[in-house]
Amino acid sequence: MQQKHLGYFFESGPNIKLMSIAAGSSIPAGKPEGHRALFLVSGEAQFENQTFDPLSYFMFPSGEPHAALEARKDTELLVIGWAPQGETVPFEQF
Repeated sequence: MQQKHLGYFFESGPNIKLMSIAAGSSIPAGKPEGHRALFLVSGEAQFENQTFDPLSYFMFPSGEPHAALEARKDTELLVIGWAPQGETVPFEQF
């Protein structure tokens, strides 16, 4: 998994990255610090036993557990992170 940093604005975000994930690799299940919106730019991903094509999006709310997201093909995701008011969004998204 590779991340290209596009911008980090203010402590609470947004923190914007472009992620490249090779086929068969995944973003592990977890519980994010800060909210995350993931937009599937290219490729194909599997999440919670469903397959998603480009232009799909995923929301990972702060502190809520989420399942792993697996790249079925080489995949690019635009990831935007932000924190609730008064909190700091982490620089590293995953």
